Amino acid sequence: MIHFENSGHRIILVKGNTQSGKSSLIEGLIPVLKQRELKLAGILAKGLWESNTRSGFILIDLKYGKSVPLARRVKNSGRNTVPFEFFPSGIKAGRRALSVESCAGADIIVVDEVGRLEIAGMGWAPFLTPLLSLNDAVHIWVVRTGLVDDVCRIWNLGQPPQVRADEPNASDRLWNLILEARRKMPRA
Repeated sequence: MIHFENSGHRIILVKGNTQSGKSSLIEGLIPVLKQRELKLAGILAKGLWESNTRSGFILIDLKYGKSVPLARRVKNSGRNTVPFEFFPSGIKAGRRALSVESCAGADIIVVDEVGRLEIAGMGWAPFLTPLLSLNDAVHIWVVRTGLVDDVCRIWNLGQPPQVRADEPNASDRLWNLILEARRKMPRA
């Protein structure tokens, strides 16, 4: 039995380490959700790769299906630098896609990814608490395994169900958790 904390919020965490397939798991689920005529909102940060190294990210607005460059890897200048430079247009698109106005009425809200920036109060952090007010949606947050405890503590998530992206049958497990969460939602 799944227990949802925080006033009945429907939160599912997709967790894993870097390159474990977290975003790919969500990307593979999107056609199933659309086929079932579920309304999507939120963001997917699809990695770009060059020579087995992440070179950047494309941000996909899941409500409208629009893509925009989000970040690119910064060349190492020999000093300790932030590994990615974020594009203003990508940040603006992400803010718009994660606004309460854009996500209201969605059946599924995806936030890919809640990471170190968010834990530090930056990145998408200002949008997460307002999104939690949307109780009529299942929330799927993508989180690195080592950050799960901090994310749960900061946003008072209790112990939400979690799917490890690299576990066998992860997509089936995620789909079943979504179905169960939707069954528990109050009907209007």
